[in-house]
This record gives sequence, C-alpha cells and structure tokens, in this order.
Amino acid sequence: MVVGIDELEDAGKAAEFGKKYGWQFGLGLDSDGTMAHDYGVIFLPVHIFIDRHGRISTFRAGQMEPSEIEDAIKKIL
Repeated sequence: MVVGIDELEDAGKAAEFGKKYGWQFGLGLDSDGTMAHDYGVIFLPVHIFIDRHGRISTFRAGQMEPSEIEDAIKKIL
C-alpha cells in the first residue's frame, strides 16, 4: 500500500497537490507535525518503507529514482 502524507497543511491543499501530480494513492494529513516528529523527519521529501510487521525497512531523505523505489519495495515483499 502506498500512502502520501502531507505535513502542516489542510486537506484541501493536500488534495490539490496530489491532483496536480496525478497521484493514484491515498493521502493522509500530519496537520500538526506529530507524525513527522515520531518518525524523525527533519526535512522533506522523505520516503519511509514499512514492512508487513510494522518495521521500517528503508528510510531515505530526498528524492528517489524509480529504480531505488522499486528496490525498496522488493526488499519488503
């Protein structure tokens, strides 16, 4: 499952951003920054891949190439 998290914005802006880029996955809100704090996010973008047991498998700050995303997904399958 893929979920995008929009930090410190309202639902309307998050939806607008997802629509602009044609995202086909769900968007969640971290309106007060709690989730970012809990995961140790200090700047965006960040990619966090969580396995089926709830463990972080890959934590990557910055942009990722499609091949890197594919490798991170394969690692948790």
